[in-house]
Amino acid sequence: MRIRNPVALLPDATYCLIAPDACQRRRGGQLKSILILVLAITTSALFGQSNSSDAQGEQTTAKSGSAAALLQHLAQVKQRHEQRLQESKTNIIKMRGALDQMRADTANIKDVAAKSVALSNIGLWQMTLDNMQKNVDASDEMTKRRDEIMRLRQKQRRESQDEPSEPK
Repeated sequence: MRIRNPVALLPDATYCLIAPDACQRRRGGQLKSILILVLAITTSALFGQSNSSDAQGEQTTAKSGSAAALLQHLAQVKQRHEQRLQESKTNIIKMRGALDQMRADTANIKDVAAKSVALSNIGLWQMTLDNMQKNVDASDEMTKRRDEIMRLRQKQRRESQDEPSEPK
């Protein structure tokens, strides 16, 4: 079987070499040509960038605009995360109430087999709720840690900006 194309396009728009050893044996020249072509395109793109002060000013403006957009996006993500966390906490409280009601109802069951099934279900729901609570607690703790780290970084940045730079 001959390999027609030694390079495969993956779903995430990246490229992958298919059996590079086989490709080099059968089509060594083509594989080298492809690699040289990719290298040439990449190199020309890197050297084609302008280093003028106007281009750098435009890049700085674009970066500050994208930085503001990034900060806005991060704030929205944080807000959605906190909202989901609060919804999860509310759902856990409701589910615990339903579980308590199931326990109360199970106490009134006379049939031994039905009571055993109900107790098994209650045990499974209890494990599920405990796992949900553990995940919510871990997420809450990580959010608090992240916020504390961000506060410390901001404080360090302000302090480093306030200090005069030493002459070299």
